[in-house]
Amino acid sequence: MKYFRSVFYNYHELDEHAEHIANIRARFKKSFIEGYGVPLVDGKMSYFANEKSVNKAINIIIVSEDEDCEVDVEEIK
Repeated sequence: MKYFRSVFYNYHELDEHAEHIANIRARFKKSFIEGYGVPLVDGKMSYFANEKSVNKAINIIIVSEDEDCEVDVEEIK
């Protein structure tokens, strides 16, 4: 996380990362998110993603397609 902060965003908590990812997806409909790669969407890989580009640690569950974001964070071990 320390290295990530030095290059990308000054986030210290997982919920800060999750909110950022959710906002980028909701506002810009981007599949690739700088600093995170290509997250899963509803548990599935994007059509253009491959095993190397997808970040399986991030799963965006789309509840609504509007720009108002609500974020829940779960750490999976």
